Amino acid sequence: RAAFSRRRKQLQKVLRQAPEYGLSSEHAAAVLEPLDIDPAVRPDALSVQDYIRLAAALAVRR
Repeated sequence: RAAFSRRRKQLQKVLRQAPEYGLSSEHAAAVLEPLDIDPAVRPDALSVQDYIRLAAALAVRR
């Protein structure tokens, strides 16, 4: 939800600012790196498959 509401910001910043995640830059990069997703990518550039993989990775971290 956070990525859709802030789709023009970089994904790493969205993950840092979203209250439900509140990840540091380092933690956001640690989530995105194994998924081969660039932290500087804008959320509107992600594919549906990228969102599925990201959601699964974030669910594991909770």
